[in-house]
Amino acid sequence: MRVMSHRIGLKTQLARRLRPVTIGIAVVISLGFPGLYFMTESTALRQTAAADAKAVSVEMRQPVLAGPRLWRFQTSKVEALLRGFRHGPDVTVIRIVDPTGRLVAEQFYAPRSSSWAGRYDIVAAEPIVFNNRTLGTVQTVLSRQPLLGTTLGLLALCAAIGVGLGMLAYFYPVRVVTGMEDRIEGLIDTAQRSQADTERLNVALEQRVLDRTAQVSLRERELKEAKAYLEHLIVASPGIIQVANPADDTVTYVSPNIEQILGYTPDEVIGVAGFWLNRMHPDHREPFLLKRRQVHKEQARLLEYDLPVRHKNGTYRWLYSLVRYEYDQTGTPLRGLAYGVDVTDRKSVEETVRQAKEEAERANRAKSDFLSRMSHELRTPLNAILGFAQLIEMEALSPESQENVEHIIKGGQRLLNLINEVLDIATMDTGAASLSLEPVSLSEVIRETLALVTPLAAQHHVTLRLDETVGPDVHVMADRQRFKQVALNLLSNGIKYNRQGGTLDVSFHQSADARVRVNVRDTGAGISPEKLRRLFVPFERLGLERVGVDGAGVGLALSKRLVELMGGVIGVESEVGHGSTFWVELAAAEGPNDQYQRMRADVSPPVAAVGTATRPVRTVLYVEDNLSTVTLIQRVLAQRPEVKLLTAMQGRMGVDLARQHQPDLILLDIHLPDLTGDEVLRRLQEDPQTRAIPVVVLSADPAADHAEQLLALGARATLTKPLDVEKLFAILDGTARSLSRA
Repeated sequence: MRVMSHRIGLKTQLARRLRPVTIGIAVVISLGFPGLYFMTESTALRQTAAADAKAVSVEMRQPVLAGPRLWRFQTSKVEALLRGFRHGPDVTVIRIVDPTGRLVAEQFYAPRSSSWAGRYDIVAAEPIVFNNRTLGTVQTVLSRQPLLGTTLGLLALCAAIGVGLGMLAYFYPVRVVTGMEDRIEGLIDTAQRSQADTERLNVALEQRVLDRTAQVSLRERELKEAKAYLEHLIVASPGIIQVANPADDTVTYVSPNIEQILGYTPDEVIGVAGFWLNRMHPDHREPFLLKRRQVHKEQARLLEYDLPVRHKNGTYRWLYSLVRYEYDQTGTPLRGLAYGVDVTDRKSVEETVRQAKEEAERANRAKSDFLSRMSHELRTPLNAILGFAQLIEMEALSPESQENVEHIIKGGQRLLNLINEVLDIATMDTGAASLSLEPVSLSEVIRETLALVTPLAAQHHVTLRLDETVGPDVHVMADRQRFKQVALNLLSNGIKYNRQGGTLDVSFHQSADARVRVNVRDTGAGISPEKLRRLFVPFERLGLERVGVDGAGVGLALSKRLVELMGGVIGVESEVGHGSTFWVELAAAEGPNDQYQRMRADVSPPVAAVGTATRPVRTVLYVEDNLSTVTLIQRVLAQRPEVKLLTAMQGRMGVDLARQHQPDLILLDIHLPDLTGDEVLRRLQEDPQTRAIPVVVLSADPAADHAEQLLALGARATLTKPLDVEKLFAILDGTARSLSRA
């Protein structure tokens, strides 16, 4: 203030001394002050516009708003930014334009200026640069219309004041100069406020830059943590992860855990051409290359293999590897991403299992050979014992000698049965058991078996009772001879372990799921629960060997295996003091009568071609041991009254009948009681008398390789059970045409 007073005093003295000059200067200042005011305020407005444009440009550099698709997809976000922007007081509009000059967004903060005033607007432009790329320009428009109005008013006022000032300056120079100083101080205050606003905007801009820098640092730290976690997973992985160039087998990346698995460091592997090929076992290298070439030829994505790879210490480790290939447009493999796991321990276990299996198979074969030799060695002297004992029995003997001979024969028969059962179990253990599954009449087999055990039941005073509700058309899928063997074992056990004067009931039950159960219930002492678990164990008699009942404990074990081979189930239910119920459950089958009626409805009678003269097939020989199947063929061929059917229940009988009757066609079953179908076919082909007779194999065995073997042996055709009648008639007609041409 003292400086200002001093300056005013000096100017007052000067004005008094130079009043004419002061009057002129006052007039000039009065007229020039509006121009000075207009220029000063315009400069402040330009600074405000430039600061706002720069602030908006900084905001627009955000990655969310200034992405590569800013002008097409982020317009709504740009407009939201402009609406919320804290602009200067004189800003009227902010525009965002792209590099081509196209308007992207525009926000008005005051009404549009008139065309006259709009020519005097102040426009500040600031480029938007992101990643060294100019994405557009921010244009901030400030209207000078209020300033123009103020300036014009000030000009009019100053003109009036200038006249009065000239007059007053002449008389009151000090007061005029003082008023001019006050105005100058007001201008200075305005400039200081503008500078403070600019500094405030700079501080806000710097804070925003600091915030964005902190966000970028945070993202970089998160990226580093994710990379470290991924590297930890690769190191902790149980397998080797690698990337290789298929062109020269150069490894471009390998996980560090290769050193733990194979002893090599990554530096010893990366960049080495043919590293893996040179360390593969020589016996596996060529097969691997052949397999890989095939994968590349087919442009397959995955290659899977097990290979022994040499460890750094010289030993070999087995690696299971899975490689995924990437190809270019021409089909050339670009790179292979592989994952390998050490499976040496698994291979060792597999080798141990393989050796154990081979050892078990050798032991099994040795057991079978031993049993076969023992069977021969036991049967030969046993044949002599039983034969001579029966001769002695025919002679006139004393009662005591007769009883001794009966004991010899009885013991020999027991020993022979035991040998047969042990051999059956050994045969099934080796998987060499041969069964012919076909429809078997349930009542027929049970009645035949009951007839066999009737003398034994009479000896033990046991009454046999059969459920008569089951008719002859109830059939099960089984091997007739083996099913009869199982039934005989269950019935004989039910008699031997029954009480004197007891009963043995045989009943049947057919369930809704196409299964048939045969129940054999006795009235014996029953079996305790703890003994039931050991009932089907070979040579286990549950302590009954002390009660004087004949047996070796093999029959039930053999029956269980036979039933399971026929696809059935065997079980027992027992109650101590009330008896036991043994049951066998097998799959139900279609009987010959039902099958014949169905076939008769489906098959139309054959009609000979017009103008064709054929000699009918007069004689057909059917070699089959199953009575149900024989009955079916008899009824089918009844539609051909000119055909005579001969049947043979055994293979040798079939060969003899073929030589004697010279049939036109032979139907041959594979499973026969004395010879196999293969052997019968071989004998027919070797005999000149029967070689020309066509043979058609009819069997329940559908194996394709077996059928090819039969055709190679000389069979004309093969038919599988259930029988296809149309195919059978077609074979008969084809045979008839062949006979006519002959």
